[in-house]
Amino acid sequence: MFAGQNFTFFESMVIFNEEDENWVYAINTNYKETLNIEMSDAVKQKSQLCICTMIDMSEVGCFNRKLLEPILKYIEEHQMTIVDKIRGIIICRGYQNNKYQRIMEIQIPIKP
Repeated sequence: MFAGQNFTFFESMVIFNEEDENWVYAINTNYKETLNIEMSDAVKQKSQLCICTMIDMSEVGCFNRKLLEPILKYIEEHQMTIVDKIRGIIICRGYQNNKYQRIMEIQIPIKP
């Protein structure tokens, strides 16, 4: 799963809203500029302090927002404030030990 045989420029990214999720494609600004890609409807994420973790989304259709609860509890227990929408980036997917896994990096913008 982490073989590093392929390098993608675009990432599958999700923005968590109050009631739903908004799935988009994301690209690093450096890649966009180097590859000279024009994107008229692009939205730039501002740089900010985030607390991050990894979760296994499991099979397609099995993702549940309850997977975010432990990290949200940690933020609350450590008196941090969430300052923007939570986002997630699928960083890999594939089979490991005969089980399909989709690993997502969760990024939660915070103020300590």
